[in-house]
Amino acid sequence: MTSFRLFMFPQRGDFPVSLLQLHPIYISGMTRPVLDGDGGINIAVVEQGMFSIIDPYPGMGEGDLIEIFWNGKEIHELKVKLAEVDKRLYFFMPTAEIVPGFAECYYQITRLGEPLPDDPSAVLKLLVKL
Repeated sequence: MTSFRLFMFPQRGDFPVSLLQLHPIYISGMTRPVLDGDGGINIAVVEQGMFSIIDPYPGMGEGDLIEIFWNGKEIHELKVKLAEVDKRLYFFMPTAEIVPGFAECYYQITRLGEPLPDDPSAVLKLLVKL
């Protein structure tokens, strides 16, 4: 599988989302197209560490908590720093929970001072080949 792209991450428009929905997580090295999925990752992507980004979202603020889920289980947390407000967030996703087969990845934001999280981002359905 190859993506035949000049860029590390897919373009934002490659994943259609509804008007108020958050864009999905983008994973470097993800290949497209994949039958029945949004993309695929292979052993090289997992072994090198899953370099990922989350795009800025409306109302992004310092202290927001971002929880990243893999197949419904929280695998990583990020806290937005002042210097990161309204900028892409770059990070490495942990790979301990990654197993072959299809997986769903999404994130949820809890804004500083709010007791409940916002609605989750668009779900990224990935085919994992290890």
